[in-house]
Amino acid sequence: MKSPISLAVGQKYPLRLASAEGAAAHFLGRTGSILQIGMPDLIPSETKLLRQGSMRAGLYVDGPLIVLLFDFRAAGQQPIELDCPFDARVIPRDELFLPDITTGDQRLLVEVHIVDSATNTVRGLRGITLPPAFTVAFLSAVQDQLAAAESLQGRYQEYLRVPLDARIKSARMEPCGV
Repeated sequence: MKSPISLAVGQKYPLRLASAEGAAAHFLGRTGSILQIGMPDLIPSETKLLRQGSMRAGLYVDGPLIVLLFDFRAAGQQPIELDCPFDARVIPRDELFLPDITTGDQRLLVEVHIVDSATNTVRGLRGITLPPAFTVAFLSAVQDQLAAAESLQGRYQEYLRVPLDARIKSARMEPCGV
């Protein structure tokens, strides 16, 4: 069992950042699900948008490829759009936790960690819930992915040929809850 960690805005981030710029979904672990956002030299307006802006989630699935799409929006500001591939097959089986969804209104709880990757400092923390239909679709895609042996590389390269803003526009983006 892993030791609990303490996070505080303005303090050093104690976890390893998966990317110096972008998002990484550390979902379905026994200790919970984390959306890690690393951006270098965050300015106050970006931090505020990530901490307080409306957040939407979308899902792209192509065979075993799962990509989670997120955007953060506020009136009068340029949105921040992020995507991250997700492969449940890399999570050790003893650490993988697949929630049992028994009703259509259950939501997956996600901790959002906002980190200035230039200084490795926590700039924001928020908890969100993924929409119920998104939660069901995501967990269903994960079950299919776990049963697949195919590599994601070719499908991911094909996915990357379309610009992120176009992928966000074509996805069914749903509001996240707080």
